[in-house]
Amino acid sequence: MSWRISAASLAAFSLLSFGAAAPGAQAVTQAGTPTAQDLAPAADPAGTVPLGTTTVPSRLKVIAGTDAGILYSTDSAIGGDAKYWLKATDGVPVPLAFTELSEYAKMAGRTVFVDNVLTAATISYANWNGPKRTCPYPANRYDLRYVPGGVLFIANNTVKKLVMADTGCTTVSVFTPAAGTTAHQIAGGDEQGFVLDTLTAGKYTLSYYRYDDLAHPVTLRRPAGFIPRYTQGSTPNVQAGALLASNGLDEVRIPLDGGPVTTLPDGQWSAMTKTVVASTYPGLGLRTVPVAGGAVQTKAGVADGVASDGTYIYSLNGPGEAPGIYRRTSATSAATLVVPLPTQKYPTAQWGIDVQAGRISYTNGRRTPEASYDPWDVKTRTTSIAGGKLAVGAEQNVQTGVGFAALSGSAGWLAFGGNRVRDHAGKVGQLGIGSPEYGELEPPYLFSGNRSLISDRIYLSPSSSAARRIVDLRTRKDIAAPSGGPTDLFGNYVAYSKADGTVRVRDLVRNVEGLHRPAGSMIGAVALHGKWIAWVTRCPSETPCAQTLTIRDTAAKTQLNYATRGTKMLKLSGGYLAFDAVPASARELRTIKLGTTAQTVIGSLPADPTEGYSWMVDGELANHFDLDDETLAWTDKDHLGKAVQLGAFIDAPVYLGNVIAPASMSTSWPMKLPVSKALPTCQVTIYYGSTKVRILNCANTDGMAKVTWDGKSGSGGKLVKGKYTYRVTGQDADKYNLRNYNGTLTVVGGSITKTA
Repeated sequence: MSWRISAASLAAFSLLSFGAAAPGAQAVTQAGTPTAQDLAPAADPAGTVPLGTTTVPSRLKVIAGTDAGILYSTDSAIGGDAKYWLKATDGVPVPLAFTELSEYAKMAGRTVFVDNVLTAATISYANWNGPKRTCPYPANRYDLRYVPGGVLFIANNTVKKLVMADTGCTTVSVFTPAAGTTAHQIAGGDEQGFVLDTLTAGKYTLSYYRYDDLAHPVTLRRPAGFIPRYTQGSTPNVQAGALLASNGLDEVRIPLDGGPVTTLPDGQWSAMTKTVVASTYPGLGLRTVPVAGGAVQTKAGVADGVASDGTYIYSLNGPGEAPGIYRRTSATSAATLVVPLPTQKYPTAQWGIDVQAGRISYTNGRRTPEASYDPWDVKTRTTSIAGGKLAVGAEQNVQTGVGFAALSGSAGWLAFGGNRVRDHAGKVGQLGIGSPEYGELEPPYLFSGNRSLISDRIYLSPSSSAARRIVDLRTRKDIAAPSGGPTDLFGNYVAYSKADGTVRVRDLVRNVEGLHRPAGSMIGAVALHGKWIAWVTRCPSETPCAQTLTIRDTAAKTQLNYATRGTKMLKLSGGYLAFDAVPASARELRTIKLGTTAQTVIGSLPADPTEGYSWMVDGELANHFDLDDETLAWTDKDHLGKAVQLGAFIDAPVYLGNVIAPASMSTSWPMKLPVSKALPTCQVTIYYGSTKVRILNCANTDGMAKVTWDGKSGSGGKLVKGKYTYRVTGQDADKYNLRNYNGTLTVVGGSITKTA
């Protein structure tokens, strides 16, 4: 590699030379104002292979129920792709107009509501399978309760109703208490009326008001000293002629006809019929308690989720029952299957991609993630090349339940899920470098050889003052790293940009820097591989803008500029640059063959570059694509993982530095030497002085040259104590010799002291 360096560093930093550029390519400087290149999206390139081929079965969820029927969902067993259904007691399931229900969804009568509390001051609704509509929250409201056909609330001491019809919303006044009485709190309501707590002369009165006879409410009983908290979950608390109330400690059933109150045992009760109150709770199964009194009835093994239509209890199957939703009169009664488990299979989605020599890894999970946190599984496949075509091996599981769709790997290492790492032997463990803020979790990281770069905003924050940490996987200790700006790591070199727009490369061995871009506009991303470095200017906001993308050959000291738009991520190998672009409105994956001027559209990418990363690290990019040598992998707009082998490009293998090998040995000496490419031909030669005493095979498919020397000669004889040296040689599949970390054909090796 050849860096352009400052005069102050020239004496300490010699020019280096990496592998040759593409045959016939002339690197020239290309000036001009960048404009978006609207290249027609292409079909998948020839030879593209799918990555995620796993399918998962369907799943049912019981969400809510009212006297009108029940609300349930079908989706994949790992979540996502949900559809919502309504079913009357003896009716056929009908689809709900909502394509997504949040945790704030509720049902009352024939109406399903979604409280858009986090996004807007509105309420969306649908009456059974009618159209989806949206109303603004009532103004100047006090208290609010979802009831059949709308929302009851208190304003100016008057109970009002926001009527939600298929044609729109209107507000009507329902009831105003007599003078001297305050409308304190609405407990809930059904088709016939509502329950209201009023305050007169310091005394609370709980009453049921029928819409057709508001002048004659029914006074309801409640235990002495019982101050209810009228909360409303997805299922209404007025159902089957009773009010379900709680004071935070005790739960009671209060009949709307003024009859005696039933105090319920502990159980988080949530659904009622005229004869039982029901609940489900993880680990406890389905539980019912008779209204008339008696012991709790239990059906163990029933998953969470229960609803009632006023006559029957609905829940998922228990042990010995076919999968589906069942109708019962109690937990221990005979059950009738009313909704069988669908037979549909769902494809999984891929959210993050890592490519390294001989292997592609990816996070695999639901197609539509939840808003806050989602667990994915990490999968991996071996790769091989035959006749210029890519082939992938069977899908293997690395780890389940990973919360980040971010992966990074090199020379057999794979980091994922914050603080987990898979080594070249396939063993998964902790990285052992926990973050002070998150404990086990880690911010973004980049692997190169036996080092890991850890930093906030690897891609997005040119002005960041957050410190970079480069962790030595040999010692598990931090070493000095540049701070601020987009960063990339390649072996013994780290490239980064500062807030002044300069792009620099630091040699971690010599601790000197080269300047490759003078001060100017801020940089949004950088990438480094061998003699090649790339950067792209930064847009002033998240809105895509026209940008200049630069690829520099540091050995020839020439560069090419390209027009792009909406680019946030760069991936560089010895033959290609891969990057995202938004030429119009859709985000796509493009490549440039190094030393050429053409951009090639590979395919689509997820619209949001942060989609699937983590809710903990706001704005960080997910690895939606990655590149190693000529192998490119990506996840498309539908999160379907794909990979393809690009055209051949000559790039010699390079030692990535930081070999893991002890300086001395008695009976065993293990060595792990990382290389930028796989070495199908590789040898470690041991010398005593100038005498060759042992040759060990280090051929590999993952770029990690590994051997263990037992301290003996090739014939098995014991060798004397003393100082030995070793030399690593090898060739890649293109028959190019292994080079030292600086790109020169100098010795890759070191010394060993044999103590026994």
